[in-house]
This record gives sequence, C-alpha cells and structure tokens, in this order.
Amino acid sequence: MNREYKMGVDCPEIRSARTLKRPSVLKDFGEFYTYNTVAGVPVYRKTAINLIPGGRAFDRNVFVLFAQQLFKKYIAVHGLPEIIHAHTALYWFGRP
Repeated sequence: MNREYKMGVDCPEIRSARTLKRPSVLKDFGEFYTYNTVAGVPVYRKTAINLIPGGRAFDRNVFVLFAQQLFKKYIAVHGLPEIIHAHTALYWFGRP
C-alpha cells in the first residue's frame, strides 16, 4: 500500500549572542519568524538570540514556547498532521 502523509517542519532556533558577529546572522536579526518550502515541504522557523551567558533555562523555555507557536501556525494552515516526528539538538548537560 502506497500512501502519502502530510508533513512539515517546525524549527525553533536559539542562537548564541556570539553568532551576532557573523554578517550572515546579522542580516536575519529581527526576522524572528519565517516560512518557506523545501522540496515541497512547509518549513516554519522562529529564531531568538540568547543574550544571557549560560542561560540554559532561557534556551529551554523559549525553545518550548517557539515549538508550540510554530505547531499552532502549522495546524492553522495545514490541519492536524497524521504523523509527528520530534527531536531536539539541545543538550542540557544534566541540568534541570
């Protein structure tokens, strides 16, 4: 059986303040929400700059908030997805 599933990508990003030194990041500064498609797949992205050194609690809380906001935007446009695959690359070093 060959079936197609609705899918999209929600990408919450928390960038270090050190990334502000790179011109490629500066051009996007202030554009905290973007939408585009990659190979026909909708991609929702929201970015924050963490200005608090060692602010892992900030990272975690903002990441979760952004993920929820992006998911709501996806649902508003595309409806509920049939399958959700979720993962993160944030590493908390064993801290709560």
